[in-house]
Amino acid sequence: MLRTIVNALNDVRAHTTLLFPVHPRTRQQLARLGFSASHPRLRLLEPLSYLDFLALQRTATFVITDSGSIQEETTYTRRSVSHRA
Repeated sequence: MLRTIVNALNDVRAHTTLLFPVHPRTRQQLARLGFSASHPRLRLLEPLSYLDFLALQRTATFVITDSGSIQEETTYTRRSVSHRA
């Protein structure tokens, strides 16, 4: 599943800049998959506090998530969301 997400991120970052708050375990899995974060349109961020994450959502063009709660929050911030389960 993570490989599919990585492939999608590679496609998206060809067109726009991505800010990706990454959990430490996910970061380790990305490294095992050989996912390179050395791309000018991808910034892997440390995990964010709830308020910092909301601020990031408010300025985002769109949000990609696998979280139902984040999907709900995007209605408040009026951002489009792509939800993958």
